Amino acid sequence: MALVLVFPEADHSSLCRKKMDKKILAELAKRYFISDAGLSVSNLIRKIQTAQGNSDCFAMGRSTCEQTSCRWRSDCLAESGKAAHTGPTI
Repeated sequence: MALVLVFPEADHSSLCRKKMDKKILAELAKRYFISDAGLSVSNLIRKIQTAQGNSDCFAMGRSTCEQTSCRWRSDCLAESGKAAHTGPTI
């Protein structure tokens, strides 16, 4: 018996709420014939973004995003916000 993971397009944040588990991301990557070997979670998400027709910009420090249909948008902006507020303390 095989386990089949379904990623409904209507529920964009379901994957993100699971803290972007690399195992789940790898299953999604397989749908787009993307190898996850040696990739960080962020880099894997960027490759999936490209395959889905979006810019590969996950957590690249942007404060705004025009790609409203990107499944990673809310987490991307949250991660970018964290990156903007973290840095070396003096």
